[in-house]
Amino acid sequence: MSLFYALSTVGRPVAYYPRIARFLGSVNAAILFAQLHYWHDRGADSELGTYKTSAELAEETGLSYREQATARAVLKAAGFLVETNRRLEHKVYFRLVPEAIDAAFEAWTKAQSANDENAFREVREAQSGNCAKRSPGRAKSSSDELRKAQSGNRTETTHKTTTENKRSSGPTIPGVPEELVNEWKDVRKARRAGPISQTVIDAIHREAGKAGITAEDAIRYAVERGWQGFNAGWYQKDHGQPAGRAPGQQPPPAKYAGAAAAIYDGMEL
Repeated sequence: MSLFYALSTVGRPVAYYPRIARFLGSVNAAILFAQLHYWHDRGADSELGTYKTSAELAEETGLSYREQATARAVLKAAGFLVETNRRLEHKVYFRLVPEAIDAAFEAWTKAQSANDENAFREVREAQSGNCAKRSPGRAKSSSDELRKAQSGNRTETTHKTTTENKRSSGPTIPGVPEELVNEWKDVRKARRAGPISQTVIDAIHREAGKAGITAEDAIRYAVERGWQGFNAGWYQKDHGQPAGRAPGQQPPPAKYAGAAAAIYDGMEL
């Protein structure tokens, strides 16, 4: 069977808007946004929005669970998405916020238009400089500007490479996959949190111990929930556990349980 000539049997394509990806700063966030917008226009399940499981979104968009979690964190941090978690129903509802999206996109579009206009002006001036061959002074000026531009590009490239190296060589968390740590960095960046310092790492281990889970599970849960950190109390509340008690731990005995047993020992009631 030829995949190329039988794409109609694979399923429908997912709408993808490159401009929205630039606006959101994330391709995965743009894909998830487009899919939620598709269901938003076709009527939400309730006033809370559209109910979708991660498996359904994975089937519809091709995004893995982790990719969905990161994309949701980007949209929530920008104020474009409201999630309502009905724990008793085991459902999460998604609702886009058109007013916030429209206002942010309008401001972003104006900024892009200004940048495009400046770029056009610079190209036009550069072309005028190239045409002024009979003016040695202007030709020299254009040459100087070209050298400055090339130097600026080299500086920008070096800065970008240094930033990327910094991200890859950042602090590691023992026992936690680097890929998961990077996803958590993206969530923290979207929440405008600081870098992952040793203090943050120590806090993760401490709170994970309180919740009775590993640091890897704690960070994975933080990514899924869009948290910049992890708190054992929040985790236990989500799972219906009393705060401060590890899973499976028995409640402490009553203060006077021993005295009561002594008093009523041998009595028939």
